[in-house]
Amino acid sequence: MKTSTYEKKHASLLRRIREAKKNGVTLFVIAEPEELGKTYEEMVESLNRLAEADLNLAILPKEARE
Repeated sequence: MKTSTYEKKHASLLRRIREAKKNGVTLFVIAEPEELGKTYEEMVESLNRLAEADLNLAILPKEARE
């Protein structure tokens, strides 16, 4: 199967999603919304990947980010 541009660009995020699912994690926490993508299409694809892995998403509030 050919790796898509999205999968190449977001390999780190996709690896973290796989690891979270494998380890039984249910809450996936990110520091910045931009971790999901820079375009609408990338963000939607990332949200779909999280949903397929049955993961809930939390984004740190601005004041909690370093």
